[in-house]
Amino acid sequence: MFQITKQKFPQENQFESIRDFKGCVDRGGEVEFNWKGKSYTVAHDHEKICISEGCYLKEGKYYNALSHTEYDISEEWRCDTVDEILEYSVGGDRLRDVVTQIEVEARTL
Repeated sequence: MFQITKQKFPQENQFESIRDFKGCVDRGGEVEFNWKGKSYTVAHDHEKICISEGCYLKEGKYYNALSHTEYDISEEWRCDTVDEILEYSVGGDRLRDVVTQIEVEARTL
């Protein structure tokens, strides 16, 4: 069973490197993070790794959990590898380029 960590100081959840992020996700870890005013989630679904905006459903539409802007659920990626996930665009940036700068809200160990 995985335990979600939400530390007193959010910087304790930060990724120190791409290798740190890859290790977490490769071991089945899940991540909730913010970047440029939007919420994002990395999760596992059966044999795939999924990344999308962190969102909620209201009156038949999806909205980003942080910015409350409408979100098109079809923009979710379902990938086989962490390297593919690192190519996902977060706020106009490749996750690979900003993974050590994102604000990690929670991550599993």
